[in-house]
Amino acid sequence: MVPDVRTFRKQVYAVSGQYYVPVLKDESLVLTETRDILAYLEDRYGKDGSGPEAVKKFAPRSRREAGPPGEEDQYPSCRH
Repeated sequence: MVPDVRTFRKQVYAVSGQYYVPVLKDESLVLTETRDILAYLEDRYGKDGSGPEAVKKFAPRSRREAGPPGEEDQYPSCRH
């Protein structure tokens, strides 16, 4: 999540040298074009996101089952 006002996107600028999104930083690689980001993600992690690198990288943060949103929800504004 980034601020709507571009000049407030200090972290985006620090990573990419520009205020526009999207930006993807993966280790030392920084991509700023949507097509490049999508192609990179597909190449690195597989079309369905279950490539060996994706599994290894995201397994610790994955949830087994999505439950109903509750008060502990980290992003309450994203509830459906």
